Amino acid sequence: MSHSSHPITLGKSMPKALILCAALLCGAALQAQVVANYNFSQTSGTYTQISGGTLLFSGNFDDAVTGPITVPAFNYNGTIHTQLYVSTNGFLTFGSAPSANNHTPLSSPEAYEGAVVPFGADLQSAASGVSNVRLRNLGYQIIVQWHNVRRAGEAEAFSFQARLNRYTGVIQFIYGPITNGPDASTNNFPQVGLRGPDNSHANQVNNRRVETGRHNWAN
Repeated sequence: MSHSSHPITLGKSMPKALILCAALLCGAALQAQVVANYNFSQTSGTYTQISGGTLLFSGNFDDAVTGPITVPAFNYNGTIHTQLYVSTNGFLTFGSAPSANNHTPLSSPEAYEGAVVPFGADLQSAASGVSNVRLRNLGYQIIVQWHNVRRAGEAEAFSFQARLNRYTGVIQFIYGPITNGPDASTNNFPQVGLRGPDNSHANQVNNRRVETGRHNWAN
């Protein structure tokens, strides 16, 4: 884990899902925490596509935000939230909506109470196939899924989810297989991680990174 903004480069097709889990060191329900006190773990597993719930975006979409969406109470960064906003650009926020063309939710100077960012970038619907963004409350989980999307202008398609467990406070980022590319030379790098009410890396941004030139999204 690093507190500096470095890009993660999307790599080649993964046979299994990559799962990033974030949780408060002291438990989500025990006391107020800053985002810096969340810790991450990483595993491989299975990506399970959801259906049903609320369809937020479908067809052709690009640079769009919806909300506030009422959800069951979730403790994030020490505050109980019952509403969230979802951006087609691969993230959700609490407290207030981001601008539609916010492609860098972790480092953006925009003010919102928090951001959960599984793949923050300039995203749009894929060039072919069925693309959508949906939200579903399933058991103790609030699930937001970005299905069949791509970085703007790229010949690629991938899907991912943010799963917020209301009982444990654990947040999972789950990434499905990647198809149709991608172009590794793109400058449209994603941001991945968690943010509090501002972009101070010292205590309000907790981001994932790779070492440029040594690793890629797949490994």
